[in-house]
Amino acid sequence: MKKILTLCVLAALNLSAKHDEPKLILEYQYSNTKFLDQVKKLKIDSSFCCIFKVKFIKNKGNENITVIKHRKTGKELGVIYGTPTKEFISMVYETYFTDELVKDMIR
Repeated sequence: MKKILTLCVLAALNLSAKHDEPKLILEYQYSNTKFLDQVKKLKIDSSFCCIFKVKFIKNKGNENITVIKHRKTGKELGVIYGTPTKEFISMVYETYFTDELVKDMIR
């Protein structure tokens, strides 16, 4: 009986963990490391990490670019040129990346 109860609890924890995975990727392509620390703080921010999975890629170009992608499909949903602030990204997310709008974008 204890084993069954333990398995049920583990299954429930596993389902809740998958539910909390971010649906979007925030891919920061940097050429200049000047603002890299600012973006790295987003990766450890507890309120922000549930929205985006943050990735860093060295860019061969001359400018910093932030790309927002759908995590499952890899489809590019938006591009921000420069280094956006947390507040700006949060505003963009709340305005343009609701569940309904994202479903329309990945079709």
